[in-house]
Amino acid sequence: MVVPALIALVACGPEGSTDVETASEVCGELRAFDDELVDIVNGSVDGISSMPAEERAGAIADGLDSARDAVEAWDSRIDLIDLPEVADADRIRAQLHEGAEAALVELDDQRGTLRIGVIDDREVQGAVGEWFNSIEKVMSVIEPEIYRFDRREFKQAFLDEPSCRNVIQQFVND
Repeated sequence: MVVPALIALVACGPEGSTDVETASEVCGELRAFDDELVDIVNGSVDGISSMPAEERAGAIADGLDSARDAVEAWDSRIDLIDLPEVADADRIRAQLHEGAEAALVELDDQRGTLRIGVIDDREVQGAVGEWFNSIEKVMSVIEPEIYRFDRREFKQAFLDEPSCRNVIQQFVND
């Protein structure tokens, strides 16, 4: 008799547990994607100071192309994220897709301002800094805007989930 009672308690679970699961899953995926972008940007500039000056811009451009490919792959994976059935699942997916689209626009804009040709020793730090700033902006526009959701429990689940730190927009940005 104890076992059936325990199963019944587990099956019911606390209200909002699907919101908690959603936050955990979405933020875990976002964190993994952010890590992927960090690896791309770091890999593209690894040893850049020791590269010939005429190869440095190409290394950054290759990194930008890799980041673009990663964002496109991320956009394709969004619909595959295993989310519980919650009222806001479609809306969070839509925000993630919008973020991916905005990230591609940002990368395309960056392509237009990318340094070409020779990046001499005096310019390396600035070129790398610009590239890092671009990736930070890409990460920022990908973040879902949790404050736009109506259900308090849903928003709170994201605010309480440790993996959501620095991968969601939790407040209005005016």
